[in-house]
Amino acid sequence: IQRESFEAAFRRQSEHFGAFVKKAEGFVFGAVGGASGTAVIYPAEATKMRMQAATSRAAKGFFPTFFNTMRNEGAAGLYKGLKSTLVGVAPEKAIMIGMNQALRKATSSHQDSKGRLPLGLELLCGSLSGMGQVLFSSPKEMIMIQMQLASQKASAGAAAITSPLGIVRNLGVRGLYQGSVATALREVPFAAVYFTAYSQIKGSLLGSRDKLPFLETLGAATAAAAPAALLTMPADVLKTRMQAQAGQAGALSLRAMTETILRKEGAKAFFVGVTPRLVMKAPQLGIALLVVETLDAIANPTPRPA
Repeated sequence: IQRESFEAAFRRQSEHFGAFVKKAEGFVFGAVGGASGTAVIYPAEATKMRMQAATSRAAKGFFPTFFNTMRNEGAAGLYKGLKSTLVGVAPEKAIMIGMNQALRKATSSHQDSKGRLPLGLELLCGSLSGMGQVLFSSPKEMIMIQMQLASQKASAGAAAITSPLGIVRNLGVRGLYQGSVATALREVPFAAVYFTAYSQIKGSLLGSRDKLPFLETLGAATAAAAPAALLTMPADVLKTRMQAQAGQAGALSLRAMTETILRKEGAKAFFVGVTPRLVMKAPQLGIALLVVETLDAIANPTPRPA
C-alpha cells in the first residue's frame, strides 16, 4: 500500500512538474532567442549607442564611428559589455516573448483561424509584454552604454571604470535605473506595435498553410520591427543620453533632457542613429522570433495526418 501511495504521489508530482515546464517553455525559448539575436547585432548596437551618446554636432555617422572604434580600440571595443548584456537580455526577452505567448494563449478564444487577435487586444498583449521587460532592459543597457563610453575614455588615456561589477558598485541600484522612464516609453509602444505587426503579417502570409517556412518567418518577424523601431526612436535617444550622464553631477531629468536637446540640437537629434537602429533591430528580433518558433516547433511538433 505504501509503495502504491508513493508511486501515485510521484506521478502527481511529475505531472505538476511537466505542466510547469510546459508553461515555462515560452520564457525559456524567449531567453535563448533574445540572446541569439543580440549576439549577432551587438557591434551595430554598440556603434549606435556611441553615436547617440555624443552630445555635440561633431557626432559622426555610423560608418565613421564604427571604423574609428576599430582603429582606436580594435574589434574588442565593439564587444565591450557583451557578456553582461547577454546576462541581462536573456531574462529581458524571456519576459517580453514569454509573457506575450502566455497572454496570447490566455486570449486564444478570441483568435481567428490564423491566430490573430482583435487589434485592441493585440496592442494590449504587446504593451504588457513590453512593460514587464523594463525591469531588466534598463540596467542591462545602462551597463552596456557605460562600458562603451569607458572604452572610449580608456583608448584616449583617461581613467575609466571598465568592468560591469565596477559600474554596478559605482552607480548603485538606483543609478542603474536612471532613464528607466525613457526606457519604458520605448519598450511599451515598441512591443505593442511589434507583436501586433508580426501577428498581422504572419496571418496574411499564411494563406491556407498551418505554418510559415523558415525564410518567411524570418521575413515577417524582421519586417514587423521596422515601424516599431522608427516610432520609438526619440525615446531611445533620450534613454541613451540619460544613461550616458549617470553618476555625473547635475544629471538632467527626462523633461529637461528633452528641452535641452530641442534647444541645442533641434528635433533631428531625436533620430540620431535611426538607420543603424532600423537595420539592426529588425534582424535582431527576426532572429529571436525565428529561434523561438523553431524551438517551439521542435518541442511541440504538429501531428502528421494519418
